[in-house]
Order: sequence, then C-alpha cells, then structure tokens
Amino acid sequence: MEDQKTIVKTYTLTQLNQSVTNWVRDAFGTRTYWISCEVAKANLKGVHWYLELADSNNIDETTAKSSASIWRINTVSITESLKAYGVRPEEILKQGNRVRIKVRVTFHNVYGLKLDIEEVDASATLGDIEKQKQETLKRIKKEGLDTLQKQLYLSPLATRLAVIGSPDTSGFTDFVEELTNNNYFTRFKYKVFPTKVQGDEALSQIVRAINDASKHDVEAIVIIRGGGSKMDLHVFNHYDICKAIAYSRVPVITGIGHETDTALVDIVSFESLKTPTAAAKRFYLKIATFRADISDVNYRIRLAGTNLIGDCKDELNYFTGQLAAIVNSKLSKEKDKLHNRTINLNLAVRQLLELEKNNFNGITQLFFQKVSSRLIKAKENLWDELIAIKSSSQQMLSSQSNTINVIQEKLVSHPNKLIEFNKLELENSWGLTILRIEHFIGNEKVALGFEIDKLKVVDPTRLFEKGYTISTVLGKDINIFNGELVGKEMTTYSNKFEIKSTIKKINKND
Repeated sequence: MEDQKTIVKTYTLTQLNQSVTNWVRDAFGTRTYWISCEVAKANLKGVHWYLELADSNNIDETTAKSSASIWRINTVSITESLKAYGVRPEEILKQGNRVRIKVRVTFHNVYGLKLDIEEVDASATLGDIEKQKQETLKRIKKEGLDTLQKQLYLSPLATRLAVIGSPDTSGFTDFVEELTNNNYFTRFKYKVFPTKVQGDEALSQIVRAINDASKHDVEAIVIIRGGGSKMDLHVFNHYDICKAIAYSRVPVITGIGHETDTALVDIVSFESLKTPTAAAKRFYLKIATFRADISDVNYRIRLAGTNLIGDCKDELNYFTGQLAAIVNSKLSKEKDKLHNRTINLNLAVRQLLELEKNNFNGITQLFFQKVSSRLIKAKENLWDELIAIKSSSQQMLSSQSNTINVIQEKLVSHPNKLIEFNKLELENSWGLTILRIEHFIGNEKVALGFEIDKLKVVDPTRLFEKGYTISTVLGKDINIFNGELVGKEMTTYSNKFEIKSTIKKINKND
C-alpha cells in the first residue's frame, strides 16, 4: 500500500531560488521599468549605493518595500546626468525624498529580489520639492507670517549681531572677514550660534538657534549659508524655520548663497541678501551711508544757517532802524504824557493837601473848643470841689470846735488823757481829708494830660515840620474863602517862614 503512494519531489532552497532567478532573468532580464517611490534608507559604500525603497497609500500605510542598489558604472552615469540639474546623487537619494527611477528587476539566491537602479529622474524629485515649497508658501501667506518681520524696526547703526550658520564653511568665513575687514566700519560685536546648514540635524538646530538668539541683547539676527543646489538649500524652505523667523522679536537678515532662486526664509525675513558677503556689506554700508547722510545734512544745515544768518542780519539792521525810530517816537509821546501826568499829579497832591489842611484846621478848631470846654468844666469842677472842701473844712472845724469845747470841759477832770485821744482822732481826720484832695487833683491832671497829648498829635507845627504849608487870605483858609481872590494878599505859613504874596491868576483843578 505504501509503495503505491505518490512520491513528492523535494527541492532545496538553493534549487528553488535558482529557479526563481532563472525565471526572473527570462521574464524581466531585458526589460527596464520607471517607478515612483520613497527613499526609506540610503547608504553609500565606496562607489556603490544601497537603498531601501518604499511606497505608501493616502493614509501613510506602507504598501510595498524593496531593496535597491546602484553599481559603480551606473553611479558614474547618474552623477553626470544630475549635474545638468545642479544637484548631486546624495541630494536626490536622501531619506524621505520622493524619487522617480529607472530600475531592472533581479533576483539573487542569497539576497532575494532586488532592483538595480540605472537612471534617476532629478526633475521629478525637484518638482516634488517645488510642490512642497509652494504648499509651505501658501500656508505662510495664509497665516500672515510673511508680514510680521516687516513690521519691526532695525536701526541703520546696528552693531550687535547674532550670527547663525556653520563656522567651518567658506560662506561663514567670508561673512566674518567682510564684517571685520573693510574700509568703512569694523567695530561690530557678534555672537555666533553654530548650526549645521544641511542634513537631517540642520532643521532642529537652526530653529533652536533662532529662538535662542532672540533672547539675547542683539539688534539683528543674521542667518548665512554659502552657495549650494536647490536640494542643499531646501531646508530653508521648511515651515518650522520660517515660523521661527517670523515670530522672532529681533529683525532677521538672511544671506543664503543663491542667485537664481528664492528660499522661503527670504520671504519671511526682515531683509534678504543673496550671499553671506552681501549680508555683511549691508551692515557696514548702512552705517557708512548714515554717516554720509549726517555729514551731508550737517553741511546743508550749516550752509542754510549761514545764508539765513546773513538774511536775518540784513533784516535785523533794517528793523533795528525802524525800531529805533518807533521807540524814539513812542518815548517822546510817553514823555509828554508823563509831563502832563506829573503836572496833574502835583495839582492833585496840592488839592489833597489843601483838603487835608482844611480838615486839619477844622479838627484843630474843634479840638481846641473841646479842650477849652473840658478845661473850663474841669476848672469849674475843681472850684466846686475847693468850695466843697472849704465848706467841709469849715464844717469840720466847726465840729472840731464843738469837740474842742467838749474836750475842754473834760480837761478839767481828765486833762492829759483826753488831749491825747482827741489829738489822734484829729490827725486821722486831717490825713483822710488831704488824701481825698490829692486823689481828685491827680485824676484831673491825668485827664488834662491826655487832652494835651491828643492836641499834640494834630499840632500844626508838626505838619509844618513834615513839609506841609497853610495858605490864608484875610485870616481864612484859601480853600474855604468866598469871594474874589485875584489881587488879594495871601499869607503862606511853613515850618520856617511866613510868606506874603499877591494872587495874580487862579487855575482851577478838575
């Protein structure tokens, strides 16, 4: 029964793979295919390239993978073909790039299915890069990132700089050399923020450097990179770098080494220059231009000032003459006005003095009347008091006489004792009477002295001592005299003189 079973042939793996190899050679060996895929890995060993290719769908799911290689003979031809586009193989065959390549299908017993790359279409990759650039540009404009830096102010005298770039590159060296060795201005202070300017690490390093530089005490940030192909400069089209530049509080100047194309960082920056050397020139030429402008403005100001001074001097001389004439005329008029006012003032003062003199005379007469009345009254009171004292004294003497009679009667029986007692009583009464008389006379003297002091205050002789005079006609004050004054004799009293004069003319004051 077992002998009748079908015997199944068994192959070794080598036999199977060789069979597949032969089939692939027969089926695909003479044919080539253009395919589109993404470079998952790329490794150059000597003159040979070893790559991992992949493909994905719209939701980024991997749908295919394959190994690929470029042998030396193809490497040379591919390199030459890419020169026409200004790129190198390592720029196209970079991880993450989408490429269009011409491949031949092969199968190896050990390494399995592989693709031999014979040609690389640079235009497809560059087109994809340009597409990415345009999409990023559209996003930048939509978010308004292309206008933020333009709103900042950068002084033409900026000297404190932050420099972002690779210090080991020729572009960086050219920038520093131009900045510090020129004939216009070299006293710049710059702080270097070293970064890579291409490769996988360039993006994150440049973004971090921009953010760090914005926190330092600098007036401008300069991003420089020497010449390179589109692929070399593609990192400067990345959205993250553009956003970091746009939101920097410090103006950013770009000096990316390109002549025919514009990187997106140039669009969002405060100002863009074509090369690092041009970026350095921008700063010292601004200072030189500012100095020249200041010098020119200073010269023009001095020239205009000189001309203006000359014109003003002529005008000043003219107006000085005019002013002198006006002032002299004005002074003459004011002098006349002052003279008239002086005359009027003298008249007014004299009238006021006369009026005060009249008032004084009236007060003096009234005072003398009051004083005379008070003196007469005081005299009468004093006489009445004297009469009363006399009467009182007489009464007292009469009383004392009676008392003496009584005492005499008593002397008969008590002569010595009674005499002594009445003597004391008499002395006390007499002393009290004298005190009353002295008190009354003293009060009257005080009242009389007060009236005399008041009289002295308005004493005419004191007014004469102060320069006042009194004029009278026929013994009456001239201000209260009624009748014709012309031809009358007027007597004027002063401190030292009594002046007699004849009135010839009278001018009345308004």
